[in-house]
Amino acid sequence: MGCKLHEPCNIVLMQKQLEKRFDNWDWTIVPEGPDAFRVHVLNPHLLDPKGREQYVTGHTGKGTTWRDVNNTLLHLPPIAHPARRLCGLHATLAVQEADTKGWFDEKHEAPKMSEASWQSPTFDHLLMKKYLTDEAANSFDAETASGSGD
Repeated sequence: MGCKLHEPCNIVLMQKQLEKRFDNWDWTIVPEGPDAFRVHVLNPHLLDPKGREQYVTGHTGKGTTWRDVNNTLLHLPPIAHPARRLCGLHATLAVQEADTKGWFDEKHEAPKMSEASWQSPTFDHLLMKKYLTDEAANSFDAETASGSGD
């Protein structure tokens, strides 16, 4: 059956502030091959060179910025990396959320999802496509009903 969500074989250790931004769809990890994963920063406010400098680590004036890590390969040990299909699912949902928030434009495009995002012996591409379409429709319906679809 492969690796499950909360198993050690499906883990990327990260600092708490990175995990919070990951869970809030501000950035994602897009699989590009069996052992290749790319970091994509979706929230343009983290990349804004005109605004206050946004740091991944360190303090203002020194450290790694979100611009430094955007669109870079994530280097993981070969024995411990997340399941591609779960990263692909997170990335797809994160991109949908970012699109809903209006975060993409001609200067900040959505990352492209390759077939490598879904390569898995237990993955059903048609079922996932239907699920993601249903989830997007349900999310839209819920926002419309609550009047929060701004």
